[in-house]
Amino acid sequence: MRRNPAIAAAALLLSLLPRPVAAHGGPLPVIVDTDLAADDVRALAFLLANPAVRVEAVVTSGEGGSPEISARRVLQILGQMDKPGIPVGAGTPVDAPPPPWRAVVDSLAWSSLAPARGALPARAAHVLARSLSASGHGVTYLCLGPATNLAGLLREEPSLTRGIREVWFYGSAPGRDEACWNRDADVDSARRLFASDLPVLSVRLEDEETFLFDEGILLRLERSPAPAARLLATLFGAPGAHQMIRKGHFRSWDEAVALCAASPDLATFDPPQGSAVRTLDRWDHASGRSLWLRVIEGGGSGGLPVTVPVGLSAFPTSPDQFRPDLQGPVRRILARHGGEEWRAAVLTNELHGHLGTYSLVGVKMGIHARERLGAALDDLEVLSFAGDAPPLSCMNDGLQVSTGATVGRGTIQVDRKGGTRPEAEFVRGGDRLRLRLKDTVRRRIESDIRQALERFGNQTPEYFREIRRLSILHWEELDRDEIFEEVPGT
Repeated sequence: MRRNPAIAAAALLLSLLPRPVAAHGGPLPVIVDTDLAADDVRALAFLLANPAVRVEAVVTSGEGGSPEISARRVLQILGQMDKPGIPVGAGTPVDAPPPPWRAVVDSLAWSSLAPARGALPARAAHVLARSLSASGHGVTYLCLGPATNLAGLLREEPSLTRGIREVWFYGSAPGRDEACWNRDADVDSARRLFASDLPVLSVRLEDEETFLFDEGILLRLERSPAPAARLLATLFGAPGAHQMIRKGHFRSWDEAVALCAASPDLATFDPPQGSAVRTLDRWDHASGRSLWLRVIEGGGSGGLPVTVPVGLSAFPTSPDQFRPDLQGPVRRILARHGGEEWRAAVLTNELHGHLGTYSLVGVKMGIHARERLGAALDDLEVLSFAGDAPPLSCMNDGLQVSTGATVGRGTIQVDRKGGTRPEAEFVRGGDRLRLRLKDTVRRRIESDIRQALERFGNQTPEYFREIRRLSILHWEELDRDEIFEEVPGT
């Protein structure tokens, strides 16, 4: 077989480089490989809407003529999302009959979107070669369909795969008994992928492990002006799709891959068994649903660059990993406040040595400031006005963990001359933001603490138990988008 010179040159370049590792902070670079099933459409909308993710290319796979059709539909999606510059490639078709769900995808309201413009989509192999050779930071490869394109790369130009940091595959390993469309549609390609040295994270879910794309979600999308919400409301508002929604057909299969890759704290994986493959153990689909909606509707912590754990494979999210009084609130806190606040709060509690409201206020303030300024972890300088006297000074621990501005880096300072108050200033380049806790919220916290003192005395075991109970309550109930105000004139 004659090799394409451009692909061969890219392969030679990457063969000289070590496999990249993920950078700390910044958007997560991804390549999306999709058969554009209905759940892929929703996953792609999430990825494109999420500022914490940078989609570097989209390639399509499937049976018959569907890769070409899907590539044109991807171009329609990119046009609707105002992302026309992302390269799109159509893969080599799989010789197989169309799956039952193909008619469902065809029933979406594609004709209501602007038609794809420009030249025919490129071939997937060329798009992958260009994207991988241009990426020096390690791409996360999301395989939401058959592994045909990736297996072709492994077979013909394996050195190109050195640009891939890890592969997320929706499907179980070859040889497993359970049915799996992505694997079974091209089982030879799946075998090649799972036998390679690429780190593979394998995800397969039963229905009870997913969340429904139901009429409640569709109604929310119809009311939202956000581009991703408008896209999905248009496509799934078609009569045939709406009927499938009423039947409970659409579930978060491939969305789970996109969600967990963008927010690793949602999932835990079994350790690899003699290979580079890890299999999903569990994922928090309630929190995943909340995150998906926040991003699609254009707000929330999905707008933060993803934080990659330094030593952990994932942050704990399962209730059974926590002490009894936290096991009930875990899922509610995650669903309401998102994974980034959760990660920072869990670390702050351990650093601080006990659960305290003001340390959690510092967490919420730091995350809110990062969202307002579009800042990654370690991207801010912080000046705190909380002083050095507890309980107010406990806020400083939360500020450090949530922003990455630490005493060791010299990026956080405490003002001890201007009086103490629950207030901090955040600086990113030429942008400056000063936030303070609203008086009504501060009065509530002080009243709760005062009543604990009156009932149990100071520094008694009963007092600390009550403070812990109150802190869990405040953690869950205080919304970072509502409890702070911007200090004018800064």
